Amino acid sequence: MITYKSICNKDDKAFLKVARKVLRSDFDLAVDDARKAFQVACASESNPLHRVNAARKAANLEILKHLTEYGVTNWRELLDEKNQKAHSKVRQTPGVNTASPGKTASGVKKTGSWKGKSILDMSERASK
Repeated sequence: MITYKSICNKDDKAFLKVARKVLRSDFDLAVDDARKAFQVACASESNPLHRVNAARKAANLEILKHLTEYGVTNWRELLDEKNQKAHSKVRQTPGVNTASPGKTASGVKKTGSWKGKSILDMSERASK
């Protein structure tokens, strides 16, 4: 038997935390509706992987529907500061510099520029 608790991830837990804070007394009603949607989605899918994804999505959409009734359009804005830092970390691909011009990837301003010969100049000299 698949349960929401067994398949939820870090984002789902943060989502539920925000929903509990916003909905307060209506949170139980939202969870009951989400539980029903979860069970319907589980029963409708035959593939186990699709079943898990569809069930999680159905439950989250049901809770999100209740949040939108309360005027919440972006639940991540309501995360506390500690959770926002954890969710806002972006992985940087090694070797790719996403910094703005004039700064290194760590955000430190470049102090000077390269004064030596370019790689192209050195390769032309080696080929002669």
